[in-house]
Amino acid sequence: MGNRNAAFFVAISEQGVTYGFRVGKPDSRAEPAWPWPTLLAALAADKQMRKTVETVMKARGLSLDVYAMEVSYGQVAHVTLSGSGFLWERETDQQVISREMDWDELVGYLQEVGAEARVDLYLRNSLSNEEAVNAGAAISRDMVATFVALMPLYEASIGA
Repeated sequence: MGNRNAAFFVAISEQGVTYGFRVGKPDSRAEPAWPWPTLLAALAADKQMRKTVETVMKARGLSLDVYAMEVSYGQVAHVTLSGSGFLWERETDQQVISREMDWDELVGYLQEVGAEARVDLYLRNSLSNEEAVNAGAAISRDMVATFVALMPLYEASIGA
């Protein structure tokens, strides 16, 4: 079941190139050994894991994007580093909502949004087509370096 696994990914579309780490959970409650609850438990308890995520996000220019099933499936949050914490943003047809979060608030948000609904978390870098073409072959080195830097997150999600 791909929607309940953790994986590294590369996606190419007419908008550009996106790559990073993804972990998901299908509708309803997750089994305790699945990657979603395992990762959230690690982020809740492991300060070193939190530091790793912050370091990788800063060094590699990554964002944390959350997609969930509400009325329909779509992006429900875009999270970036901000000062000593995070900036959580959500854009709707009517407005852009944003708020500062610390680690505990971010983990609480992820637990809440994933309580019953389908949810996917992407820690990723996105490049426009122009940026990707200009990067040339160096883009593959950046992808590999990003995957290596994210390996502790993957290992935490699979309980390794």
